[in-house]
Amino acid sequence: MARTKIFIDGFNFYFGLLKYSPHKWLNIHSLFEFLVHEQDPASQITGCHFYSAMVKGKLASRGARTVISQQAYHQALRSIYTPPVELVLSNHQIESGLLPRYVEGVAPNKQDRVNVWRIEEKETDVRIALDAYRAAISGSIDQLVVSSNDTDLVPLLEAVRTDAPQVRIGLVIPKKKDSGRQAAKRLTELAHWTRKYVRPEELEAHQFPTKVATAKKPVFKPDYW
Repeated sequence: MARTKIFIDGFNFYFGLLKYSPHKWLNIHSLFEFLVHEQDPASQITGCHFYSAMVKGKLASRGARTVISQQAYHQALRSIYTPPVELVLSNHQIESGLLPRYVEGVAPNKQDRVNVWRIEEKETDVRIALDAYRAAISGSIDQLVVSSNDTDLVPLLEAVRTDAPQVRIGLVIPKKKDSGRQAAKRLTELAHWTRKYVRPEELEAHQFPTKVATAKKPVFKPDYW
């Protein structure tokens, strides 16, 4: 039995797999249980950690509806339909800044700058790295599964390889098979196994029901999802 903890970069997962799909109402614990058991049927999921940040309604295309939809999804992740998913929520930082103007076919010109809003998700990568590293060196797991294609997590995998060599590293790249995006080589080289894409039919098979019971009132799949 391989005691396994899963660490999911929520925004990387969303933009890599879900943004333009009809599968946003995803039971992510169920999906990863399937993916991990596909690699090793003896694996036992002992923790599933989902890292994200609250969206800003004033910047979202659907405004307050986007905020409400995200809140409903987070409640579904805590519902009776799945073992608890630990949500780790950070923040967005918004500030103005001067950046080179984009002109197609022309190299960036530092002298031609425009004022833009810079929106950054803060702390997520650091939180994933700290939590996953602590799990790896604690002796409480045999396998660490990370879902991200962000090379900012390379130092995490390097540290686990060095300080907890007995822990297997699994990597699930949040991308579609035909997306044209490549799995980050620096990550795959450090993993013991890699799932380089997730199929649409796998996402479809692991959706929540439209109405999800929670400890309080039920939540519903957003109508535009």
